[in-house]
Amino acid sequence: MYGDYVLTLIGNILNQQIRQNDIAFRFGGDEFSVICFCITEDGILKPAKRIQKDLEDKTKDDYKVSLSIGIAKYIKGTTKEELMNCADQALYKAKRKKKGKSIIFY
Repeated sequence: MYGDYVLTLIGNILNQQIRQNDIAFRFGGDEFSVICFCITEDGILKPAKRIQKDLEDKTKDDYKVSLSIGIAKYIKGTTKEELMNCADQALYKAKRKKKGKSIIFY
């Protein structure tokens, strides 16, 4: 099934593109999460774009697959629930704007 292939592909791409100390995992359905430690906004957007391009390149011969990314910036005192909510809001904003877009939530 192509959907299973794409999910596995995304997991592999994430593991290849993130830094050794960062953590990538499937959050549910077709959603994945990456926890990046000590990184700037510019530092997170570069790998996000590489991940999107890598996925598009590896699936272009079969189906057009794009990846929308929601990014939340941790601010001291933010709870994990608030952080996940911010990332989720950014993700849905990215999905509404354009497929294959990355959005940072402040």
